[in-house]
Amino acid sequence: HVYQVVPRKESLRWHQIPGYAGLLKALLLEMKGREVTKYPDSLLNCTGAMLANEKLLSVFIKILFLKTSAYHIPSVFSAMNYLDYWVQVLALRSLPLPPNFDFHFLLHGLDILVGCDMCLNVSKGLWFVCVDFC
Repeated sequence: HVYQVVPRKESLRWHQIPGYAGLLKALLLEMKGREVTKYPDSLLNCTGAMLANEKLLSVFIKILFLKTSAYHIPSVFSAMNYLDYWVQVLALRSLPLPPNFDFHFLLHGLDILVGCDMCLNVSKGLWFVCVDFC
């Protein structure tokens, strides 16, 4: 709601919005506390809404990747689908990747995925790159 009513998005100070810090902390703890394959739709929708502050993208990716094993197909598929969703959310809002975006961490995670010996996971990693960055 706040994002929709503020005329100048770039000057929005998220930390000054009452309750924002508590909501963000609860969301991040929920992400950390659940298995990647067990994220409910409501959690995914909440992360999409919170990406009105696009600087959170790297934080979300770090939590997601650190909880995902390249050798567990369901986790990889879930993680790549969530990552695709977040990139699409930013694209739909015409937001570029934030200046703090950690490309090195993303590329390192994708490198691990593509380098693993599980063909389905390799294909899912390549799918993400092709769909979102080609």
